[in-house]
Amino acid sequence: MISMSTYYDEIKQKCEKRKSKDENNDLCKKCGEEINSIKLGDLDKVPKDCPFLDKTKELTQAFSRNFINLNESLTNTFRVSEEVMKISSLAKSINIPWSNIDMVSSVIREIQQKNSFVKQIAEIQNWSSHLMRGLDFSPILNSIDLFSKIELPKIPEINSLNAILNEPEEKIESTIEDIDSEKDAIFNIEAYEFLFNIEVFLRKIIQNRIIVPFENQLEQKIPQDLLTEWNKRREEEKENKHCDCKDYNLIEYSDFTDLKMIFEKGKNKTLFSDIISEENLKIITAKLQELDPIRKKIAHSRILTKKEFEIIKLYSDQIKNIFS
Repeated sequence: MISMSTYYDEIKQKCEKRKSKDENNDLCKKCGEEINSIKLGDLDKVPKDCPFLDKTKELTQAFSRNFINLNESLTNTFRVSEEVMKISSLAKSINIPWSNIDMVSSVIREIQQKNSFVKQIAEIQNWSSHLMRGLDFSPILNSIDLFSKIELPKIPEINSLNAILNEPEEKIESTIEDIDSEKDAIFNIEAYEFLFNIEVFLRKIIQNRIIVPFENQLEQKIPQDLLTEWNKRREEEKENKHCDCKDYNLIEYSDFTDLKMIFEKGKNKTLFSDIISEENLKIITAKLQELDPIRKKIAHSRILTKKEFEIIKLYSDQIKNIFS
């Protein structure tokens, strides 16, 4: 981790031009005195255009820009799950014997259209590079493969879905049953990317606004039991011969819910007031708490449900609005 003195030396150097223009700049002089003595105890005393603050603002702006794409990806995934459920419902609606071949043809055309849309999104999202087809990991991918084979019946006497698809009836029933379970590993992939980006971003702003400037006073800003646990995890990792243990920042050993505790401790929220309001910070920390059970399911490779993914999607929409 970058040392406190080195970090502030860097800030001092960046401030030199501004200082040389106006030797009587009290704010800059005061900032310099605090840097020299390494007694920066309150970020409110630092000039608002100090590079230390600018760095965090730039990080927040970059996160905001990239989060729009992430939110769009979640939206596409949710739309796909809705369409696949409709495909399943349409497939089950094909009655036997058929009383009206035109009606069945209409249903088949609708399945083709929906499956084409689902396939297009799947290719854009590149899901097949993450999951093996044909296994039970993703009913969505299996559905794409199965219903890509559906065609309008050429002979009216063909009166079963398995005859149209040229697949065993057991396979068709199994695929539809899996779709109806509303579980899919694709939800895990998309939700993980969402949670990963949120967690890394929050860790970075805590690193910039708390860990570095208050390196010698961390107990005032972070609960002691958290610091103890993080150090324990870091030491255990260093002792593990299978880990290539680089110099990770201490904050990188935190849990999802640890971040919520840090934001809520004492007056910590004032350290972020220039990038996010207190009200919005409360919203985000509340979401962290609510998302933790879903995060644990992803971490332990338990397949998410459509309902759980819908929560991820909803919270993504809300967080996007906060950073817009």
